[in-house]
Amino acid sequence: MSIPLSQSHFGTAFFMPEASSDVARYERIMKFSCLLAGLIHLFFLLLFRYFGAEEMAALNLYFSIPLYLLTFWAAHFRKFNLVAILNFGELIVHAVMATFYLGLSTGFHIYLLLPVILSFIFYKYPIVERVLISAFFSLAYFGFYIWTSGLYLESPLPAWLRHSFFLFNISLFVGFTSLMIFLFVKEAFRMEQKILDANEKLTHQKQEIGEQRNALMRQKEELEYQRDRVNESIQYAQQLQKAVIPSPEILSPYVEDYFLLERPCNVVSGDFFWLKVVEGKLMLLLADCTGHGVPGAFMSMLAIGLMENVAKDFGAADPALLMDELRRRMKAALGKGEQLDLGQEGMDGAILIFDPERYELEYSGAYNPVWVIGQQGLQIVKGSRQPVGAHVVEVPFVSHSVKLNKGDAVYLFTDGFYDQVNGQDGEKMKLKRFKSELLKHTTFPMQEQSKALETFFNDWQQGAEQVDDFMVFGFRV
Repeated sequence: MSIPLSQSHFGTAFFMPEASSDVARYERIMKFSCLLAGLIHLFFLLLFRYFGAEEMAALNLYFSIPLYLLTFWAAHFRKFNLVAILNFGELIVHAVMATFYLGLSTGFHIYLLLPVILSFIFYKYPIVERVLISAFFSLAYFGFYIWTSGLYLESPLPAWLRHSFFLFNISLFVGFTSLMIFLFVKEAFRMEQKILDANEKLTHQKQEIGEQRNALMRQKEELEYQRDRVNESIQYAQQLQKAVIPSPEILSPYVEDYFLLERPCNVVSGDFFWLKVVEGKLMLLLADCTGHGVPGAFMSMLAIGLMENVAKDFGAADPALLMDELRRRMKAALGKGEQLDLGQEGMDGAILIFDPERYELEYSGAYNPVWVIGQQGLQIVKGSRQPVGAHVVEVPFVSHSVKLNKGDAVYLFTDGFYDQVNGQDGEKMKLKRFKSELLKHTTFPMQEQSKALETFFNDWQQGAEQVDDFMVFGFRV
């Protein structure tokens, strides 16, 4: 974007400087001009006194000299517009009074042409208005000249002095006018160069902005490419994770009804469900690995592989024994050995072994409990307060045996469900609300319970970001 020259006002720059260096320069020039003008009028005062032109002497003493002192004060405080007005007023008054009292032959009337030039040069409005104002001052000057030429006031000055004044005033007028034109032209070129420099700078900035925009577009395209590659990798990881997790449909011949409600925080999840039938018994593991997203998914894949090996080696053994062995292998796989790491890479979870013929349920848990709801109400069986992984104090896991009745419901879940915060006020759901909502629907078919829990979670979330993976599993015997 360029700045057209027609938008600049060259004349206003003389009395309206912009840069601080210009302000200081104008202050020095105007102070010097005021002092010089004051000294010239002091000389005129003495000259007029000597030749008996008392009116002009009084004009210099009581008007011109005090006014130039005032303009010096205004210049000191950088009131440049006031300085210009005072000088312009003194020039008009002095020229008119000198013409009346000293006659046209002294040439003082010539200064009345200065408003014509100054109004054309300095006036900030469009050229048409400047021409009209200059024409007005020109007509005023010629009217004044014709009017005063009919007056026959006797000048107190000798002829040689009147001629000297005439030559002096004509020379000063021509010199001053030439100086104003020179300054105007110089200022015009300076402003033009300033505008050209500004346009060049804008062009350079535009080029830089264009280059930066192109660089940002390239970076954006690269980031989008990398994001697509990462998303493709995550999607593939999700497929792999689903492939190694057994289908809960294995439960169908052994239980009356079931549901599995899961929602990853990202595409892949650190919560997982593992299921296997061994010796006619259902072996089931529901766990929450450290982290979520890709790190949690890697941990879940590791845990599934380890659990498959444990089940192969030990079968449907005591669940506490299975938990101890799973912990040992988890620590070994993570390279812990005897070294403790309070980062607690590992998982919380619960192992169930259900005998469908005898309606017996064996359980061992790492933090995660199992809930059994039957005719006697809610029975909560708590797990050990240690993870499947490195811990400060490790003790053997404990098994619990629960006798079930036909129609009883069994529930396992991870903490991501009730750790969710409310989108309205940031309040956490907490376990108490989750339990209350679950108990409302325990008599419903399992799939309806799943839908009710999912609706409750969505209503509680209210648009807030999901804080963790969660998984809720239930079955009825």
